[in-house]
Amino acid sequence: MTTYTSRGFAPARHSSTLEDGEFSSVMTKIKFIGTIQPNEKVNVKQMCIQEDTLFTSFFRTIYQESHDSTIRFFENTYEDVFALLFRTVEQIKTNINKNTSSLLSLCKTIVKDIQRSFVGIKNVQVTYKENRMVKCRLETLTQLVENRLEQIKELCPDIVQENIESENDKMKQEMNEKQNPFSNDSKDEPEPITNKERKKIFNSQ
Repeated sequence: MTTYTSRGFAPARHSSTLEDGEFSSVMTKIKFIGTIQPNEKVNVKQMCIQEDTLFTSFFRTIYQESHDSTIRFFENTYEDVFALLFRTVEQIKTNINKNTSSLLSLCKTIVKDIQRSFVGIKNVQVTYKENRMVKCRLETLTQLVENRLEQIKELCPDIVQENIESENDKMKQEMNEKQNPFSNDSKDEPEPITNKERKKIFNSQ
């Protein structure tokens, strides 16, 4: 079986040995990225979200958490999810597993989660808006991920049914509605995503 690596990322570490537990972990992490809100920072070691406060900055310094560790977490997660995605596409194309309809459905779900994760990446850029290098690194990462999705689309067009731009536009519209709850004559202000809700995502895997 051909082993694919993510162009621009580090070599895929689990491209041929990703087990069910690792699959669940990868999918949970990519969903987690999509839930990150503006002015929130990722605690990579504890896999949770911290509000951007002076106490948080002090805490992150002591425990060696930083924007660099956050970006590495993003890179490693995309690296693993694309290793999974390319391997599954290869199984579909070579008919290693006869149940290709379920594999196709799995790939569509993975692609959707990747596209939705862009919202979290954009929100991290907002959090680090004063750090130009962080913003550039995240923009570059997003471009690399989009490039990999286009390669997936070339290999198996049925997987990426909706182009990346339209999916991102939907996500941006959802974010705008949350930030401007009265823009559509809405009377109820939407509640932000909480750590408890994020924990449910992990427990559901």
